Amino acid sequence: MLVVAVVAYGFLRSSAVEREASRWVRDFHETRMRSDARWPDWPLSYAGQQALIRRFTRPESPVAPVWDGARRLLPERIRAVVPRYPGARERAIVLGPVLIEIPKMPAVRQSLMEAALNPRGANRRFAVQFACMDWPVPVSLLPWLETLATDADPVIRSEVARALLGIPPGNAAVERLLAQLQSDQVAVVREAARSGYRSDATGERVPWPADDAPETK
Repeated sequence: MLVVAVVAYGFLRSSAVEREASRWVRDFHETRMRSDARWPDWPLSYAGQQALIRRFTRPESPVAPVWDGARRLLPERIRAVVPRYPGARERAIVLGPVLIEIPKMPAVRQSLMEAALNPRGANRRFAVQFACMDWPVPVSLLPWLETLATDADPVIRSEVARALLGIPPGNAAVERLLAQLQSDQVAVVREAARSGYRSDATGERVPWPADDAPETK
């Protein structure tokens, strides 16, 4: 009963937009289980999409380890009905498929990139990945990619390198950033930036011309 009360309290104190986002996520998963439809038959507002992105990248709560630690001490029968605290991993499992399927309007892409800027945020790599997953990657995302290209986390820098390869050649700022990442101190970042393929204007993956190909040594 206590768990039910806590969940009910959290639902009641959440905003209308957050409740809309929660309902859409629930309907999304139910729709995918029942049919081949990609998403529910009612549209999620842009504010609702922003709420999903905020939830996806929200920093890990200090409550999570305390909750899960206390849950492990419960008798097995009780533990079976007490949910785990929805930490970053659980959010990725639930919201990842949703963010893959949501049409990437320019504002949604930018919201994902802005969320990734928070060094304390969760699932930052996936936020960049979802924003830049469809090639060609819009050059309008370049200001965020420039900032994230110097991020302390090499996983983020690697994802930025892959995103930059999705911008068609010819942009001097993109080529400068790729050259910077190709000489990164971390091998995984260098390898990501040295891919043999780029996006053309239509989003097709095309081999880098031999005379423009990066060093692979």
